[in-house]
Amino acid sequence: MRQIKLHFACISVIFLIFISYVAMTDAETVAIWLFDEGSGKKITEFSGRGHEGEIKGGSKWVDGQFGKGLYLDSSGYIEIPHHEDFNFDKKMTIMIWAKLDDITPQEWVGMPRKGSEYVLAAHKLGNKMEMTMWVNNGGWVGQIPDGGVGPTLNFGEWHHYATTYDGDICRVYVDGKEIGGKKVGGAVNKTDAILRISRGRLKKQ
Repeated sequence: MRQIKLHFACISVIFLIFISYVAMTDAETVAIWLFDEGSGKKITEFSGRGHEGEIKGGSKWVDGQFGKGLYLDSSGYIEIPHHEDFNFDKKMTIMIWAKLDDITPQEWVGMPRKGSEYVLAAHKLGNKMEMTMWVNNGGWVGQIPDGGVGPTLNFGEWHHYATTYDGDICRVYVDGKEIGGKKVGGAVNKTDAILRISRGRLKKQ
């Protein structure tokens, strides 16, 4: 099952991301970003496939859960150029470490999002948040899990988030525990969209 290891860690006032250390990769791993550079606007990729990223908007380097971390404010995000490695067919895994202090002014933020293909989305619910997955197999299927099924989480806490899709069921996990799933079925939509981290939809005024 091809996988993206996004092991982020979000830290700070608005929204922050960093990726934790990953000890090893395999042939199915298509990208690993550690976010431990500590300076600059480039994000190094550690799978050996060369998917370097670029930081856009407001950001700063901070201490993270494991070493350094990248803080992104409400205007900050990361872009990784399109590559067919990020076009999944019927199997995928995405894993991240993240700490979110708030989601504003966005309605949600993608961690990550790839155009009209898939998005692991953090939503704000009052003074708390939830993590959900959306998959496009010719039309969007989501949210996964359904509203009210998964746990509501406090801002300012580190969590490990993961999602898997096996061509039939898409599942979401928080801290290693499955919080829900949904039948999707079929191949994931494919586009040439850029992969973005921490870009979301602004709230309607």
